[in-house]
Amino acid sequence: MKFNTQKSALSRVLALALLVQNYTVAAPAAEAAQATEYDYVVVGSGPGGGPLAVNLAQAGYSVFLIEAGDASTATGFGQYPPSITWDFFVNHYPEDDPRNNQYSHLTWKTPEGRYWVGKTGAPTGSKLLGVYYPRGATLGGSSMINAMCTWLPSDSDWNYVYEITGDATWKAENMRNIFTKIEHNNYMTKGTAGHGFDGFFQTNMAAKLQASRGPLSGNKVMAAYATDLKLNMSMNDLLQRDPNVLSADRDTTSSIYGLVQHQYSNGGRYSSRDYIQAAQKNTSIPLTVSLNSLATRVLFDTTSSSKCSSSSAEAPRATGVEYLEGKSLYAGDSRRAASATGTKKTVTARREVIVSGGAFNSPQLLMLSGVGPAEHLKQFNITVIKDLPGVGQSLMDNQEMPIVGSGSAGTGDAGVAMIRTSHPAHGNERDMFLMGGQG
Repeated sequence: MKFNTQKSALSRVLALALLVQNYTVAAPAAEAAQATEYDYVVVGSGPGGGPLAVNLAQAGYSVFLIEAGDASTATGFGQYPPSITWDFFVNHYPEDDPRNNQYSHLTWKTPEGRYWVGKTGAPTGSKLLGVYYPRGATLGGSSMINAMCTWLPSDSDWNYVYEITGDATWKAENMRNIFTKIEHNNYMTKGTAGHGFDGFFQTNMAAKLQASRGPLSGNKVMAAYATDLKLNMSMNDLLQRDPNVLSADRDTTSSIYGLVQHQYSNGGRYSSRDYIQAAQKNTSIPLTVSLNSLATRVLFDTTSSSKCSSSSAEAPRATGVEYLEGKSLYAGDSRRAASATGTKKTVTARREVIVSGGAFNSPQLLMLSGVGPAEHLKQFNITVIKDLPGVGQSLMDNQEMPIVGSGSAGTGDAGVAMIRTSHPAHGNERDMFLMGGQG
């Protein structure tokens, strides 16, 4: 079994909350018809699971791709409609710990069932939910709601993964080669080193900043930095510079670059959804996409004599996935009805089950399946399949960008966002990033 999952979650408290709240069902689900069998079963159609499912199917393997949402889309940028979003609320500390109140963008549920956002001033009787953290819940996963920023990590990040795992495929040089194979670059001259032009992953340079933004306008902030850094280029040229350039000093050079996004050449969003739907049009590809299907448990064969096509497989071995078929069954879906049950179904895998449910839902599914910290699982009477203490732990991310300056109001979409890494940069690498939107 392969766990294709991001390291998670926001502490054991979040794991508990997810287990108790978001996988509850109002009543036992109706039993379904017999299971079907595929070479691979993939849970999650986001940037991890979607392309992997397609690539396996293109290689001739039969693949069953499970997606809890449907194929809905948003109508504009930065929108999180209920049709494509699951609502999560993040707390960094145990419930009632006063340190949870230090964040500016806290969300509260009022006694009337409405939401209040702010550090203070919530109506009496309101319950603190946490910092709002939406996740994509549609074909394409969170690649359908993110900001589309496509900035390659520092080489040291890749090499660090290699150092702690011993897996040479994670080396920066190899990861760059993979990037050039999958990229379909729409903003550089064809043949530019370090980029790909024949892959499926569409990249494009975002629209340039404009000046009508007041004291904190993107252009004015950028111009100040250009002066300090003694950059002898026009602002127009600086804002078209490639942040993903293949260069030995890319990660240590302080400069101004354009913002690359996963977009078509016309600026339209590109996501794993597009890759999946293109594959579905090819009837010769053995890919089955099951929408409105909420994975609830990975099934295991725990006998030592279990057979598998992979000679390295050891018990316990994942043999399939149990899921509920139905619309809006997950508690994080604001449309979910209290009486929602769904139809319980099972799909089996001849070769592997691949869990790609994202930073929250991959560890949640694993724990519900008996894979995780043994003592934690026993608290919920979950049979322990494998004691893996790291599951559901150590997720680090930034949920909000605090405002660090103010000025007169401008016009347009966005000024400039300043992001600083939450840890000291490695060596002389950059740890402050400024991004501006079109005005």
